[in-house]
Amino acid sequence: IKASRWNHIENLDEFFDRVYQYKIQHGLVTIVLSDVFELAQFAFVSLFSAFILTCLNFHNLFADKLYTYNNSGSKDVQLHDLFDFDQIYYIHPLLILILLFAFVFWFHRLCKTFWRAFKFWEIRNFYIEALKINSRDLRDCSWKDILNCLKEAQKEYKMNIRKQELTELDVYHRMLRFKN
Repeated sequence: IKASRWNHIENLDEFFDRVYQYKIQHGLVTIVLSDVFELAQFAFVSLFSAFILTCLNFHNLFADKLYTYNNSGSKDVQLHDLFDFDQIYYIHPLLILILLFAFVFWFHRLCKTFWRAFKFWEIRNFYIEALKINSRDLRDCSWKDILNCLKEAQKEYKMNIRKQELTELDVYHRMLRFKN
């Protein structure tokens, strides 16, 4: 038995779930990029919505005002008629409060992204050191191959101290078990 950080993993349910998530999400880079793009998307939607609510002139957009019509009978509405950029200085206090909550939520997600990246970095190291599967070979491995590598790693590292050998059913039970 090798002495390493993979001996006696305390929370095998979470660990095996991360091993599976690492596999189906195709590695660390795609997991981190997905989280970063989610953060960027949330920031963009929040700020763009605030901008639209503040600066878009809905009266001009829905033709509540009289317009001059061109020769073809359609109204001449220009883009500069739709946006009033001076309104950015007069944001409603409720919108500021909503944006503050959005920022707190975004910051929480940022911290969670760093935490997830750290945890999946450990899983990446587990794949490389214990399972002997590098990131380039991950796409070529099936889940069954990874389960076989997990069974071999159990013999060498004793991740689960209650059992000598690990079976596919043990891994599935650990991954699918619900916390009460």
